[in-house]
Amino acid sequence: MVHSTNREDGLDKNKVVKFNSKYSLLVVLIFLMVALLFTFMIRNAGQALAAPDDYVYLEPIGLTGDDTNPGTPIAPVQTIDKALELVGNGSEHGGGVAILGGSVEFTSNYTLDGETITTAGANKISAADGYEGSLLLVKNSRLVIKDFYIKGASIDTVAITAVSGNVLLDSDVLVEGLIALDAGSTLSFLNVPTHSYKLASLPTQNGTVVVASRGLDLPLEKFSLGSAFAEDYEIYKNDDGDICIKEKPVLPPPPSSIYVDGKIYVSDDGDDTFTGAKLDQPVKTYARAVEIAIEQNAIQPNIINKLVLAGNLSVSSNQQWNSSDFPEGIYTGQFGSVTLIAGQQFTLNAKMYVSKGIGINANQGKVVIESDGYIEVQDIYSVGVVLGGVGATLAAPHVEEPIKVLDGGVGVAFNSDNYLSYDSIWPLTKINVISGKGTLLKSGITLTFTSSLVDSLVMHLDEDWKHGDFIAQKSDESIQLGDKLIIRVVVTHSQ
Repeated sequence: MVHSTNREDGLDKNKVVKFNSKYSLLVVLIFLMVALLFTFMIRNAGQALAAPDDYVYLEPIGLTGDDTNPGTPIAPVQTIDKALELVGNGSEHGGGVAILGGSVEFTSNYTLDGETITTAGANKISAADGYEGSLLLVKNSRLVIKDFYIKGASIDTVAITAVSGNVLLDSDVLVEGLIALDAGSTLSFLNVPTHSYKLASLPTQNGTVVVASRGLDLPLEKFSLGSAFAEDYEIYKNDDGDICIKEKPVLPPPPSSIYVDGKIYVSDDGDDTFTGAKLDQPVKTYARAVEIAIEQNAIQPNIINKLVLAGNLSVSSNQQWNSSDFPEGIYTGQFGSVTLIAGQQFTLNAKMYVSKGIGINANQGKVVIESDGYIEVQDIYSVGVVLGGVGATLAAPHVEEPIKVLDGGVGVAFNSDNYLSYDSIWPLTKINVISGKGTLLKSGITLTFTSSLVDSLVMHLDEDWKHGDFIAQKSDESIQLGDKLIIRVVVTHSQ
């Protein structure tokens, strides 16, 4: 059978109808697939917006927050009251409240009481994914929080902020994040806290109270500063039991580039506000030099180990200088000496090196060289100790060789009636009292010595004390004092 067509285009009418039917079915199928995919994407977008579906979503500041909304990610509520109402009334909201954006602001006194929420685990306020701001903001009011978990975006982002406000927590409040307090705000507790809290606060002055004790014994170890604050500030407990914040002390600059060759300088003309690192910038007192040495050596061990006199240094009270203060010794002579005020005792328990000058000018004071001390006179231009007044005394009760003389220097020089006292057994020859080279003697001086070794004393005087136009002769006068014999020696001009 032959088919014919009346269509001018030559197409068969029946075939056209069949083609259009297949095309329409294909379009319908594609439309349905697109619709299903769109629905799936919308649903997943809502789920990925913040937190699990069991949260009530809150947006205090924004375009979408409205208390007529169901509290979903795309339709959040606006107020904390509504959010807590939904959380407390439905077991499907066991995750608590998730804040999408903006802080919940409290401008009048308010209490967040987790015990009023019957849904298990719902006593929680947390930051939804993507929100890193403060969750709660207390302004000019008091916020009391009981039995709640406040969870910020991270442990170093702010969870609670107080601006001229007070935050009062009970012992069951857990805060994950920082509690930020301005100068007019405080944090306090109803009971002794069992959880730890991190603070973000800047002191208006050292000692600013950030956590008020309210009569509680607050454990200091429960409080710390956020990482952004811990470098420059520290917390401590004051005498009233409050937790306070202050700036950390500013450490002196790194010592390695300041104190050259381990030296620190001291002089009467110095200033204790100086570093003592230079000859023309000495500190004023020995005590301050020791303080600086302790501070600097704590930063870099042994960076300061020598004390150098940059000028005369007066000793107006009884003092003891120890080798532990300056292990490498004390250097005197060239720029100045230790000068005793009359009647004072100066105890040297350290090594002293004298060059081109006088080590110790005793005047009418008492010089005691102890077991860790000795004086080294390094050249012909130097004197270890000058006993310069009536009653001036040099004692070395526990030292075998208290003064060592090199290159023709003078161990001890006299210019008045003076005393050398020996309270232990050591030969006089080792002190080099008068070496016969440049010793300062004056005619008519009477010297008094005390020793239990009388023979050694006499022999030493007879052999070694003659020099130039001067001669030292033992007097017939002597006094027995216990087991010691006091011998008087007169220095006279030989002519």
